[in-house]
Order: sequence, then C-alpha cells, then structure tokens
Amino acid sequence: MEPTPVDHIQSYKIFYDEPTPKVQRQMKKYDLVIVEPAFYTKDLVSKLQKSGTKLYAYVSVMESDTWNTVRVNSLQPQDFFTENGQRIHFKEWDSYLMDMTSSHYRSVLMNDIKTQVVAKGFDGVFFDTVGDMEDQFFVKDPKQYKAQTKGFITFLDELEREHPDLSKIQNWGIELFKEETAAYMDAIMWEDFEYKTVSTDQWSKNQINALQQLQKEHNFKVFTVSFSQHAKSMKFSQQQGFLHYSEHKSFNQW
Repeated sequence: MEPTPVDHIQSYKIFYDEPTPKVQRQMKKYDLVIVEPAFYTKDLVSKLQKSGTKLYAYVSVMESDTWNTVRVNSLQPQDFFTENGQRIHFKEWDSYLMDMTSSHYRSVLMNDIKTQVVAKGFDGVFFDTVGDMEDQFFVKDPKQYKAQTKGFITFLDELEREHPDLSKIQNWGIELFKEETAAYMDAIMWEDFEYKTVSTDQWSKNQINALQQLQKEHNFKVFTVSFSQHAKSMKFSQQQGFLHYSEHKSFNQW
C-alpha cells in the first residue's frame, strides 16, 4: 500500500481558538494539529509548518454554524435540509443541518476548501460532522441516508479531481467510512473513545475489529480522542494500533 501523509504521525492535538504566540510555540511539539482555518493566514501556516508540524483545517460538512458568516451568506434555501418544511437547528452548536444532495451546497463546500484550506497552504482537511449522516438518517430514513451519502461521494470525487494531493481526515461516520469513504481518507477519528465504553460495549468492539480488518485493505490511521479515563483510554487505543489524544479541557483551550 502507498504511504500517506499521516503514516509517521505520532502525536496530534485539536485546537479551534485563535493561536496566540505562546500557542504557536507549543504547536511545534506536535506532529499534527487540527485547527480552525479562519484564524490563519498563508504566512502563519507556512511558519508553523517549518517546525515540522502538519496543519489540518477544520471543515464542517453536514452542519453550517451561524458564526461562519462567510459561508452562511453564500447559502441558498435548497442547501438546508428540511423536515416538514422546517430547517433542523442544533441548539448546542447553533448550527443547521445541511443537504449534501444540493449541488449548490457542494459548490459552497468546495469554495470553502479552495479559499480556507488550499489557498492558505494547509497540509490537509479535517471533515467534521460527517457523522450526522448516520445520526440523522441511518436508522430513521435509509433512503435519505443513501442520498446524502451519494452527495458526499460526488463531492469527494470532485475534490480528488481538483486537489488530488490534499490529505483528508474524517471525523466519525464509521459505517459510512467502512462502506464508502475509506479509499478517500488518510485517517478516521473516533471521538469519545472512553475506556469504560469501548472496552466493554459490543458495538464498539465490532467497530474496532472492522476498522482493523479494513486497514489490511486500505492504508489509513485511526485517531482516537478521550475526554475521561485518559490513561486507560490511551493504553487501550494503543493496544488496538490506534493513535490517541487526551483532551483535558476543550478544543478551544490549549
């Protein structure tokens, strides 16, 4: 199997707030950091990369946050997923569920990547909220799940054509990853990889085994994140051959 840009990554961190000079210095300790690209210029990205740190830009796929006015102002009514004529709002994040079957929305996503990721020189893109396809549709509406999945694959195919060297990491959406997207991604992230759950829960055990089997066919890493039981979670993750990160605060605090 061909090597990927994340093959030799041994440490990573997620940080979505503004990178102060102190944070910038501390970033050098990590092989890879996932960040919010709005806070970065091309010059800053280049400066940080010179220390050997790879930078991946956060891009939300299935949700659009209201704070992101640049994207919101580009959206059209058909870009929002609606149920009985109503948009689906996630109060906790103040975001809206999007519709991957909309070609216009896919073009907005592509423009996000061109301007915020490629133009600034990031090493890759971190696709968040992909798991919404499963959470919202996998059980409740299989037909819609298939449609949303098809829309995402169409998008990924176009991205491969336009930016073939851009590395990609997917957050959650394990079923989708196993069925469709593993061939496109250099890694998948498993958030909430807490020892007390993943070491005992049968669903987790099945998914761990499935990912390990899939790694025999595709070269990708499994990144795991814990918010509790850090030592046990890290040890268990490493035993599976995965790469672990312990978050002691939040993604907005260094």
